[in-house]
Amino acid sequence: VDGPLWLGGGEPTTRADLPTVVGALGAAFDLGLETDGLALASPATCRALRDMGLSRVRVRVFAGRRDAHDWLAGQPGASKAVVRAVAAALDQGLEVHADIPVTRPTTPLLPETVALLVELGVRHVRVRRADARWLDPDDAVALQPRLGLLEPELEAAVRVARRRGARVEL
Repeated sequence: VDGPLWLGGGEPTTRADLPTVVGALGAAFDLGLETDGLALASPATCRALRDMGLSRVRVRVFAGRRDAHDWLAGQPGASKAVVRAVAAALDQGLEVHADIPVTRPTTPLLPETVALLVELGVRHVRVRRADARWLDPDDAVALQPRLGLLEPELEAAVRVARRRGARVEL
């Protein structure tokens, strides 16, 4: 594997065997974990995963505004937990990446979301089309932003990240 190996798919922190998997792969690879971040809000959890061989996390962030993030995550308080997870991971020496799935309602929030993440210490930001496979097809169409309307906000978000020294992946 050239570069980091990322564990993801579903929510890997719900797997009972995650410590075993991280321990086995962390010894052989530069290992990362893609997550909603909710289980990582504790520094002890981040420390334990780091000690097992995890070197980085990629945390999904729908928006920097609490109400928008919580609504899309489907869980009240999810935004606060993600902020705590980013802080805990950074405090434990894990490299933190942000994964921002762009939706129609969060498109105008992209620049401020990136600004918040970079302020928290995130130096790698990935902005991507929202994965809406779990939605009814009519809802998925309503959730996806129109590319023409996304462009100015996306450009502004990239400028914010670059100005503050963060890498951006689209």
